[in-house]
Amino acid sequence: MEELLARAKAAGFTGIILTVDLPVAGNRERDGRNDFTIPPRVTMRTASQAAIAPGYMFDLITTPPVNAANFAHMKMDGGLVQFVNAQFSRSVTWDDARWMRDTWGGKFAVKGISTTDDARRAVGIGADAVWVSNHGGRQLDTAPASIDTLPAIAAAVRGNAEIIFDGGIRRGTDIVKALALGANAIAIGRAYLFGLAAAGEAGVTRAIDILESELKRDMMLLGRTRISALTRDLIFQLRP
Repeated sequence: MEELLARAKAAGFTGIILTVDLPVAGNRERDGRNDFTIPPRVTMRTASQAAIAPGYMFDLITTPPVNAANFAHMKMDGGLVQFVNAQFSRSVTWDDARWMRDTWGGKFAVKGISTTDDARRAVGIGADAVWVSNHGGRQLDTAPASIDTLPAIAAAVRGNAEIIFDGGIRRGTDIVKALALGANAIAIGRAYLFGLAAAGEAGVTRAIDILESELKRDMMLLGRTRISALTRDLIFQLRP
């Protein structure tokens, strides 16, 4: 960890994120069914799929192999996923998170917060940002939706830390909802990956452009001219 932090700092990064919603890899059954591995591995299933997508197969063969650049100098038996799993320690505590924050010495965020108590503890160890997330619902299958946990967390730490939100951001209206419920910023995962898969860097740019244009249009329709004007009164909730 010290080596990774030093390399990040030498590369010019000014902030890091500690992900706490991944103490162990979730039971992602779909990955197994689809023979998904990192790096990609050729199986009968993937070979048959590639046969109907010759362009993809050509790119796979003629471009550099997919690898884990951060660990390129280390031997990984069994692939990246198995290696990452082997690096987890179930004994990690808040003291370790504080050590990481102190060792880094720059901006520090804790990602994977779902409760107000954990949000306050993250701020207590020196986190500059609290990242509300349930890891895209890919870890604990009955975890609460991030949008449901956001308002209470925002109320608990507002003014003491930045509040980042992710989970299901697909449209400009999703961004409006998150900001209105207390987030300072939103993060996207699948949204930009869809663009990446479709058209590489240009696809990612297009995905972000779509979200930006939708957000501006939605704000116009709501009569709000500033991000700070996206307030909770915009959110209507059904009462039981």
